[in-house]
Amino acid sequence: LMHRKPYGRTAPLISPIMWCNIVVQAIFQLTVLGYMYFVLFKGDHGKHANTFVFNTFVFMQLFNEINARRPDALNVFDGFWKNRYFVSVLMVTVAFQVLLVESVVGTVAGTTGLRPAEWLASVGVSALALPVGASGKLAWWHVFSREDKS
Repeated sequence: LMHRKPYGRTAPLISPIMWCNIVVQAIFQLTVLGYMYFVLFKGDHGKHANTFVFNTFVFMQLFNEINARRPDALNVFDGFWKNRYFVSVLMVTVAFQVLLVESVVGTVAGTTGLRPAEWLASVGVSALALPVGASGKLAWWHVFSREDKS
């Protein structure tokens, strides 16, 4: 049933590898979203630009959720479809995001529709969270495997 031993009562809630993932994703997201907001859309902070940045942010969170499933494993998709609750939450979140951006609900939230190419760009840039997360894990393992050998 369980693939690993349970952590002890005094073990920290957030492990060192989790902290690494948090820092790596924070740097990635702040860099990308900051670039979009201040460089790509400089001076244009209307509804459309804000919707694009917001949509990218939401999808970055979704891909980060996938990364966070397995903080100590490189293959975050291993057993992905076995957890129906997790997949359901992701699907519902995607559906609500599409509704928020593309339907009348968006007028209440202050969003506007995006063109297909903008959706592709937004989700594509957000998907970079997966290799960025993998790179962070590899860097973490590289640094700490060296410490163990010395």
